[in-house]
Amino acid sequence: MAASGDVLRFVDGSEFRITKAAADTNGEYLEMEWWLPPATETPPKHIHPHQREDYEVLEGAFEVFVRDGPRTVAAGESASAPAGEVHTFRVGDRAVRVRNVHAPALDFEDYFAAESALMEAGRIRSYSSPPGRHCWCRCDWALRHR
Repeated sequence: MAASGDVLRFVDGSEFRITKAAADTNGEYLEMEWWLPPATETPPKHIHPHQREDYEVLEGAFEVFVRDGPRTVAAGESASAPAGEVHTFRVGDRAVRVRNVHAPALDFEDYFAAESALMEAGRIRSYSSPPGRHCWCRCDWALRHR
């Protein structure tokens, strides 16, 4: 089980530090601080049926796609993807540090911890590869938390 203070590492070099786990907020939200290098893989466009996702850029800038278009979000700015809205993000040619919040938390920190562990074990190499295994993992998790 993931907890506040844990640092989750991914094969693209990105790191997610859990600053407030679900247990710390009575499940109201999960807060993480992300460090995303230029090599960060762009996650596939996706939705969270019952969660809002917020991004607050602490250093640098990156592109956030919500609904039907991208926008650049720079240090001191924020963006939000309401529950049920298609979204993703893309890192440019410089690293970015982002405060990320999922509300409500559900057990999303455990999902990220499992994904990190699968990458470290070499069972998946990216957020979308191999397609079948990763897709199944996301679908299974989503079905258990609808």
